[in-house]
Order: sequence, then structure tokens, then C-alpha cells
Amino acid sequence: YAGYNPAVKSRDPDRPPPIRRVACWAHVRRRFLECADRGDTNAKQLVDLINELFRVERRARKEIEKAGLAGAAADAYRLALRQHDSAAIVAEIKRLIELFTPFYTPSRDMAEHLGYTCNLWDALTLFLDHGDLPTDNNAAERAIRPLVVGRKNWLFVGSEDAGEWAAIFYSLIESCRMLKLDPRRYLAHVTPLLIGANPPPPASLTPLALRAALTST
Repeated sequence: YAGYNPAVKSRDPDRPPPIRRVACWAHVRRRFLECADRGDTNAKQLVDLINELFRVERRARKEIEKAGLAGAAADAYRLALRQHDSAAIVAEIKRLIELFTPFYTPSRDMAEHLGYTCNLWDALTLFLDHGDLPTDNNAAERAIRPLVVGRKNWLFVGSEDAGEWAAIFYSLIESCRMLKLDPRRYLAHVTPLLIGANPPPPASLTPLALRAALTST
């Protein structure tokens, strides 16, 4: 998204940018998968290699859970696995991209996808040096999918007040989900307090403030 470009561009050419872009391997895979489904065997090779990257990530996740690791220890374990296994896969992807690129004219979809991948290469490979970075942003996409899919049902909310209320409820419900609270239980607990004669301070009624109370009973 071009709107992020100013945030990742350094004003001083002699200094690194304050924010590093991390690109999504799932988006790259999706592009090559379109060509692979149409019978392009070169695209199929790239899809298979990207699948191998995701297999390494799944293996890391299972082994981290099995070992009971968390925080910095989990990140260090994931980083070691990436540098041992993922780096070689990424190197092979780069080699094939350079090999395949001359075979496609600029008008071909495959040429566009190869160029797209090359342009994002630094951002795509940044995860190899950091154990805490994701290889894709599928989690974020899954989180916003309900809004995107149902947007036409509530795009026109009727008034600015209705839009503000919708935003409040989305924030509360998503906060409950992040904290592993049942949104229905949270709202059932808070609503009687809000309509009482002396409602508590709003800060004491947030999902985070009530997390302990709602999970201990």
C-alpha cells in the first residue's frame, strides 16, 4: 500500500529508515499460484518453495509450544530455525526468480509477479534476521475479513452518531477477542452497570480492566 511509503522512507540518506517494511509471503504465493493453476511449471516451483517456508514456520510453532517457550526464548528458537532452514529456501527462490525472469515478456502476468517479488525482496527477507517477525499478515487479514465481507451491510450507518457507536462496539468486541473474553458475557456484565444510578468510571469497565474478574468466575 503506497500510503505506507512515507513511514518507511528515511529523510536522511545516510541513516536507515525509522521503520522497516516487512512484506507478506502469502501475497507473493497467491500471485504465483494463479499462474501455476494455469499450468505454468515455473510458477509451480516457486509455490512449492514458498510452501516449504510455511512448513518451517509451522514446525517452529509446534516445537515452541511443545518446549513451552515464550517471549525472547521463542523468538530465538524461531530465528535459529529460520537461519538454518528458511535461509536456504529463500536463496533457492531468489535463484529461480533470476533464472525465470528472462523467459517472460513484460506483458505476461508471470513477469509482473517476478518483478513484484524482486521489488519487495528486502522486505520479504527481513524475517530471516528476526525471530519475532511474521512471514505473512494472514492474521491481520483474518481479523478484518468480517468488516470487509459485511461492509455493504453497514457501510451506510444512517448518521455520524451511529458510525461512532459502531466503532465503539467494534473496539470493545475485538478487544474482548484479543483478551480471550466472551464478548457476550462482557456486554452482559457491563450493560447493567452503565444504566445504573451511579455508573463506575469508564476506565474500570474496559475489557482489560475486567479481564481478571470475568475469567476467574
